Amino acid sequence: MASKKQKLKELNSLKGNWSAAHISINYKTGIQNDTCVHTQFDAFNIVDSIWDRELINLQEQFVALYFNGNNQLI
Repeated sequence: MASKKQKLKELNSLKGNWSAAHISINYKTGIQNDTCVHTQFDAFNIVDSIWDRELINLQEQFVALYFNGNNQLI
């Protein structure tokens, strides 16, 4: 897998109208948060803590959060 620096260099070098057919899925284990999520701001703070800011303007990112019945991140 390409390093972050290589990805940034590659994405910055692309110009013009183009589309990408590459999709990668990453699963990060060990992200734990005991805080209950009651508002969208609570959820935003969790997503903001794991978001890859280096690629935010260059690459589309998608995050899914899953919660138990007590609104705790699982």
